[in-house]
Amino acid sequence: MYFYEMSEREFTAIQETFANSNYYQTTFWAKIKEFTGWHHSYVGLKDGNNFLFAAVILWKNIGNVLKFCYIPRGFLGNYHNIDALHIFTNYLKKYALSKGASFIKIDPLLDYSKRDRYGNILEIVGKLTVDELKKMGYRHYGFTTGFSHEIQNRWSYYLRICQDSDIFINVDNRCKRSIKKADNYPLIIEDVDDDNISDFKNIMERTSARHNSLDRILDYYKNLKNIFGNHAYLKVIYLDKERFLKEFKKHHLYDLVKSKREKKIPLSAGVFIKYAKYMHYIYGGNEKKFMSLMGSYFLQREMLLKAKEEKLQIYDFGGISGNFSKTNPSDGVYEFKKGFGGYVTEYIGEFDLVVKPIPYNLYKVSFDIYKIYKRLLAKIKNRFTKYE
Repeated sequence: MYFYEMSEREFTAIQETFANSNYYQTTFWAKIKEFTGWHHSYVGLKDGNNFLFAAVILWKNIGNVLKFCYIPRGFLGNYHNIDALHIFTNYLKKYALSKGASFIKIDPLLDYSKRDRYGNILEIVGKLTVDELKKMGYRHYGFTTGFSHEIQNRWSYYLRICQDSDIFINVDNRCKRSIKKADNYPLIIEDVDDDNISDFKNIMERTSARHNSLDRILDYYKNLKNIFGNHAYLKVIYLDKERFLKEFKKHHLYDLVKSKREKKIPLSAGVFIKYAKYMHYIYGGNEKKFMSLMGSYFLQREMLLKAKEEKLQIYDFGGISGNFSKTNPSDGVYEFKKGFGGYVTEYIGEFDLVVKPIPYNLYKVSFDIYKIYKRLLAKIKNRFTKYE
């Protein structure tokens, strides 16, 4: 076996050949991250002509004192090949050290548990992987719930797409009513281009402000669309103003719609990435005043049909909190996605592989203080600000 730094061309040739292939571990994502200050490299472990593991590694400096690397959604390869995993890990540590990094962060796109749509555990499938990674020195962040601005979600909601059956067969009654309601309105789905990208960005900005979450700059979305090319779908749902005013004269939104200057009123927006066997819903937003028109249901329905048309196997609705209590404040996100059928996916979580203990420990203390500061700032902001 031998470990080496690969060229972009070499990595491009193999990035879809692994069973756990995903869009984070691609040359596309590496180029996207360049625009937000990350450098990247590609590495692989070969046995003869066969690649056992490969990875996009993202590099970043924190101030002038610390450098770390991040392997988004974990490296590609078979984690059950323990001997090879151990060898690859040792090489990774040496490689990171040679680049001056203090630690390596991973958050593998590997299941920890199989669950039903209600979050009930059907089977634990990832315990052995977690235990082996910990034995090799990876520090596990635990089986967390909730959302974070710093890392990828640990919980997601999936729908399996069967070409031989109705994709909406397990949609619940509330979701059915919402889709039917959306179909009553003159809604239009459009691709995002230079002419309407401001509509898309306005929706994303206002949604992020309401939820106190991170929005990306306009150039980020443009770069994503350009770099991912046919793998990326940026969509906006519009209301046809003229038709609505003709057909819904007694609707409670009639005066609001009439007051708008646009002929097409933007309601909802979303970013989707098609890669390997998946359609991923990665970002989305809605205009709060028009949510009763069910633009978000219309958008998901149309993209589910698109995924089936493309003969994909899994529709990834994106992150959920993993807290299935009815009192959970973010329960609305989960309830919306659960309505389409499908099942809950719990990933194994986040790990750090420490290369330089002293700088790493200083970073951990500083980062914990920073997170406390961010939480306090968010509370103050929410207390004095109201978003529409």
